[in-house]
Amino acid sequence: MAEEKIYTIPLRDAYKAPRPVRARKAMTYLKGYLKKHLKTEDILIGPGLNHEIWSRGIKKPPRKVKVTVKKEDEKFKAELFGYKPKEEPKKEKKPKKKKLAERAKEIIEEKKTKKPKEKKEESKEEVKPEEKEPEKTEKPKEPEKKEEHKKEGE
Repeated sequence: MAEEKIYTIPLRDAYKAPRPVRARKAMTYLKGYLKKHLKTEDILIGPGLNHEIWSRGIKKPPRKVKVTVKKEDEKFKAELFGYKPKEEPKKEKKPKKKKLAERAKEIIEEKKTKKPKEKKEESKEEVKPEEKEPEKTEKPKEPEKKEEHKKEGE
């Protein structure tokens, strides 16, 4: 079973550093504190603890942090006290988009298979031209409308 310890780590020394460096210094003080008290070099910092230190930006890290440390295999994992990771539901993988060359090959293959069928259908239509209705060729009524406008305008 995993061994668990709780520490309250002071990070006030990070405020001795210049403002643009404080959060990074806080992380080094955190790791140094854990290395000293756990007597090991293998320390992992969890996402909750990392987020807590960086939550107010690089200039204003927290003055102290309460941490839970668990031993997993040969490494220690430090996490924010009371932090529970969110378990996201597994998303279904979307099929990968095909590359342009693959899509082009598929389109060419489809056209090759469709062309013989279309030619047969066209040849059947050519044999039966009598069934088609003759096309009506009538002049549009636009010139008549122009005359009406002229009459209205006079």
